[in-house]
Amino acid sequence: MLVPESEEELIAAVTEARKSAKPYFVLGRGSNILATDGVVDQLVIKNTEACRALSIRDDGQIEVGASVELQRFIRFSVEQNREGMEYLQSVPGNMGGAVCMNAGRGEQFKKAISDYLTEVDVFDGERVVTLDKSACKFGYRTSIFRKRDWVVLRARFALPPQEKDRGLELITERMRYVREAQDNRFPNAGSVFARRFRLHTQLMGDNVGDAQFSKRTSNWILNTGQASCADVLRLIRRAQWRHMVRGHLPPALEWVFLK
Repeated sequence: MLVPESEEELIAAVTEARKSAKPYFVLGRGSNILATDGVVDQLVIKNTEACRALSIRDDGQIEVGASVELQRFIRFSVEQNREGMEYLQSVPGNMGGAVCMNAGRGEQFKKAISDYLTEVDVFDGERVVTLDKSACKFGYRTSIFRKRDWVVLRARFALPPQEKDRGLELITERMRYVREAQDNRFPNAGSVFARRFRLHTQLMGDNVGDAQFSKRTSNWILNTGQASCADVLRLIRRAQWRHMVRGHLPPALEWVFLK
């Protein structure tokens, strides 16, 4: 694992890996990542230190590096009397990953980090280029960055004005909701599926080894002890299988095949 301490080191590491044809993986803060039980036979470049700049520009836009934690970005925006997308306060991720997956509150709320994004700077393997929002092809939990071998370096946001006190209030409300509504008793990676399956409530409490669908928060898999990657994957596949065959099997066979 390599942890570059500057943007130059990050670009140099990616450039060298590409030239040598060495497999590599750019990792952010690690949320939404399931690590294999086996050996990771590739270079892991952990981008948590290289791109930590955070500032407000002369034009009022906020420029934020890919290594910046979401919480730091939100607090900074609030301090600048800007809307900080406070609903992301509870997400343990960095800006680079959040931009790549177009992190948001949920499809039904129609809110995502791309709402106020204007530009993204990326390293495309040869040079640093700037993409405007339309070129990023943002969608629900996706973007062009999930399909290209590019490294997000920084992004710029044109956030609407908002009183600082209101921003702090929204942060408090979000964290209160998390404590009351989400099952954080055990380590988990948040929502497993991008869109909620109809059968999630019936899966709540199901387990494979120490991997268990939460009994409180549907679509969450908890690690109640020493869950392995294999345990989690088996539980995910069980959910997918139940979703596909539900209603197509006699009730007696459902119990046999779906457990």
